[in-house]
Amino acid sequence: MSRSPAMDTLRDLSSALWTIRSNQEAARVLRTTNSLLRCFLFFDICYLISGIALITMALTNQLDHRDRMIMFGGLFGVFASVSALVNSLASHGIRTWRRNFLLPWLAFFLVVLGVVGGKAHRG
Repeated sequence: MSRSPAMDTLRDLSSALWTIRSNQEAARVLRTTNSLLRCFLFFDICYLISGIALITMALTNQLDHRDRMIMFGGLFGVFASVSALVNSLASHGIRTWRRNFLLPWLAFFLVVLGVVGGKAHRG
């Protein structure tokens, strides 16, 4: 039983088109992921600036809640630093195709979602 050459050509063409589509889809996912990580990095920088501003305001002004402002400024700074670190690791993992670098990002944002969900649940 022999196959027709037209059928083989059609199968090869279909395979080539499927490969091109898969490559385009992977490239689009990669671009979207990099854009999302850059957006997160922008917010990390904003959080860091906010933390520094809170600490600076607390140290230069005579305010009633000085200790709380310093504490929250420090928390913003620590959150921004850790978030920037895990976002940078994730970005490196995406660029080099090493999935192990994504694990800190997943763990960190799982903890963040747990904390936010726990606070929202308690009201």
